[in-house]
Amino acid sequence: MNDELRKRIYNSLKENNLLKTWTENIHETEEVVYNTNHTNDDDITTAPDGTQYYKSLVIKYLTEKGYPLTQENINLSARMFQANGATYTRNNYRTIERDEFENIPDEDIDVFLYSKILEQLAQLNAHTFMDYAVESVRDTRSGGTNFDALAKILRKRSETGWRLVNTFTNEIGVNSTSVTIGNYTGGTNATIDQIVMIFERPMSMTDKKAQEIINQIRSNS
Repeated sequence: MNDELRKRIYNSLKENNLLKTWTENIHETEEVVYNTNHTNDDDITTAPDGTQYYKSLVIKYLTEKGYPLTQENINLSARMFQANGATYTRNNYRTIERDEFENIPDEDIDVFLYSKILEQLAQLNAHTFMDYAVESVRDTRSGGTNFDALAKILRKRSETGWRLVNTFTNEIGVNSTSVTIGNYTGGTNATIDQIVMIFERPMSMTDKKAQEIINQIRSNS
């Protein structure tokens, strides 16, 4: 597998938050040489334990590190700057991010990707997806509730696993009627509403649906 393809797979996994990552603290040491050609004999001082060292280099080291210039600190640092070789070991610490993909050999990438697909399917199966449907029933011409139409819709939806979760009324107009008897004319105005019903039911994860998800994951890899 070429580096470009491996990089594309890695970026796709990372963008979709499919990689397990962790941080690792790295401790590295570095040998620092201040001046191996120090020739100023007047700078050479002897510590209480008999170690001969370059005093100017010890003071420079303590100053750079921010340590107090006490005699105790000078004596402790003397061994790092002995007159026969002014060197000391510097400790470096850094934090790097690791992920599970970096150590996967090319020949195992297919297995690794299929394991990710199975993980995603397991999560999908554990999560209940809901499907929704909307039905509406208008009032009768006289403005009364159409109970027969409501009962028919509720019965039909119930038989196929739907559950009524919400309803609201939407006013859609006014229906006017008039009657004339002799010289007298009378009329009525009826407000016509529309009852809107919202149904829901769990979406089943059939084999066909699972295969669609697998194909989608493959196309994005």
